[in-house]
Amino acid sequence: MDTTQDNIVLRHAETDEELRACFDVMHELRPRLPDASDFLTRVKRMRQAKGYRLLAVWQLDMPVALAGYEVSENLIH
Repeated sequence: MDTTQDNIVLRHAETDEELRACFDVMHELRPRLPDASDFLTRVKRMRQAKGYRLLAVWQLDMPVALAGYEVSENLIH
């Protein structure tokens, strides 16, 4: 596996194809996710409800790490 920085890109997973490509990486952290179809449905639902985003580290067009997040606002600080 080539690990040079030239082959590493941070990019949001936006399309169904990109999200499906992220399933194996997410499944390592969340093994109870049954399959890529369920994962895709959940991400879309969270995206619509709360603005969820999935940032991926892509190496040679394959996701190797993920960070899911949503921006929120509160009155604590």
